[in-house]
Amino acid sequence: MTKILKDLIDEGVLKNVETFSKKTESEMLFNSSLTGDSLDFEWVDVVTNALPYLDNIVRNPKLTLITEQNIEKIEKTKKVTVETVKDLSKHTYFIDRIDEKTGDVIPSKLLDIRGIDTFNTYENRVIYTLLDKLERFVKKRLEELENFEMKNEKTLEFASKSKDLGGKYNIEMKIEALAGLEGDGANPFQNQIKENMPRIEKIRKYQSVWRKSEFTTVLKKERAAFVRPPFTKTNIIIKNPNFQVAMKLWTYLSQYDSKETEPEDGNETNGDDIILGLLNHSFTIDYMVLNCISKRKREQKNNLKKVAGVLVKEEIKKIIELLFSLGIKITDEELLALFSEEIQKQKSKQSIGEKDIKDKFKNAMDEYIERTQEYL
Repeated sequence: MTKILKDLIDEGVLKNVETFSKKTESEMLFNSSLTGDSLDFEWVDVVTNALPYLDNIVRNPKLTLITEQNIEKIEKTKKVTVETVKDLSKHTYFIDRIDEKTGDVIPSKLLDIRGIDTFNTYENRVIYTLLDKLERFVKKRLEELENFEMKNEKTLEFASKSKDLGGKYNIEMKIEALAGLEGDGANPFQNQIKENMPRIEKIRKYQSVWRKSEFTTVLKKERAAFVRPPFTKTNIIIKNPNFQVAMKLWTYLSQYDSKETEPEDGNETNGDDIILGLLNHSFTIDYMVLNCISKRKREQKNNLKKVAGVLVKEEIKKIIELLFSLGIKITDEELLALFSEEIQKQKSKQSIGEKDIKDKFKNAMDEYIERTQEYL
């Protein structure tokens, strides 16, 4: 009578495996240094989308009228106002003489008041500061691309100890993947650089125009002061669509810069419960395999038969545990369908193998009979 899988589970082996699993004490360390993770072109999208709005501000800057008051010689004074007369009455020493015939007051100097249009407004200085910040930001990104080298370095260390009813077991494992991605492995990243360079060049062209613009040259000539956040929320900054985009760009660049200050040593962890659980499970499988090994093939085969049922049970247990821990929902029917599919694949492989053996045996027999016919 054919035995069902449950009947194949050796209780002694099962008890040892359960004890082994409970007694397992392990630790792991994983370190990853993937330089390709820093190859991010999201900034190109953000900056490109903001270009037209910044350009609107630079090409159509808001002017403000400021008043300059200077004491000038009378021949250089362009306009006499009420304020000029009031100032002269306070500063009579500016009076050079009084005409005796006409009684006219003839001063040597007067207060000259002039109204001048200027770009040097708070809002314009905010944009002036942003353009400088963006200039440095793009320059740094280009330097990173020029020095880009794709590397993928990973190290996994695992150590564990346990015991069963018969003895103690230890395992130490270290896996290193130290490889520079070249050839086909680097193509995706090189292609990204190639695809984005035209858009980066577009950004640089805008910046070149802005550097030569009247907006920038005048503010630079006047030595306009850069503005430091937090910004004053003026009506223009709050309500103007161009300034709204500009402020969003400032926030993005600032957050990008702060993200860069984080450590770049890669991903290092020594406490991932799911990964550690898989490594412990692997240690349990190794333990079972170790106890099956024998110099005698028949004895080793019998040992494997004893382990087979327990191994299936442990694998199913680990699969279900993993699915639940990852929040993956799967029904009983779906799980059984997967097992059924794999069973059918193995049966198909076995039947094909048996057919090949039969065909080879038949061909050999036919050849043998054909040869014997020559002697009959």
